[in-house]
Amino acid sequence: MNASGYSPDPTARELSRRSRHSVGISLCKGGFGPYFTLFWRALVQVAGERGTRFVEMNEPLDTYTRLPDAVLLHNTEAVQERLALLAQRKVPAVVLGHQPNAAFVVPDDAGGGAAATRCLLELGHRDIWFIGDPSTPWCRDRYAAYSRVMAEAGLTPRELAGGVSDDQRKDGQHTFDLLYERKVPITAVLAGTEETANGVRESIR
Repeated sequence: MNASGYSPDPTARELSRRSRHSVGISLCKGGFGPYFTLFWRALVQVAGERGTRFVEMNEPLDTYTRLPDAVLLHNTEAVQERLALLAQRKVPAVVLGHQPNAAFVVPDDAGGGAAATRCLLELGHRDIWFIGDPSTPWCRDRYAAYSRVMAEAGLTPRELAGGVSDDQRKDGQHTFDLLYERKVPITAVLAGTEETANGVRESIR
């Protein structure tokens, strides 16, 4: 190319690499919290590397005349209805979060819960409380791992369930306030989610 004096057009090269495929993400109500931002960044990166068109879908799926080739569903309200609609229109779907009878992707919640508990034990903590919403599968997995590691260390697992508010930050703050008012022995907290942890930190301050 140097000998011929030809200089490739970077825009044309980018267009030639692009896939004709598109992937949408259905956020529905609630959007992303801090935790799911990691998923978002990874999706944007991979889509860009593969030249796949990435479509953010904030409106209800039944309002779209044409859907992307595949859709990722943020596991918020009405996920079953959205899955049913996509199946009816023969659009593949994957859920970000626990969802029985569907293709879904989740992190190693049990492994993370165990690792976090061991970290606190290695720092010398023994009065470790778990705060989280027991109705959510990710909190249940993290709590089960926490309980196992505590028992292996000869310690009693201690839990104060949250879930009294739809706002996880406020829930964490309120739940830790209750612990403090009871004057229970406590040196560390393992929070079920990042939003809950933020609430606990606000209460401690």
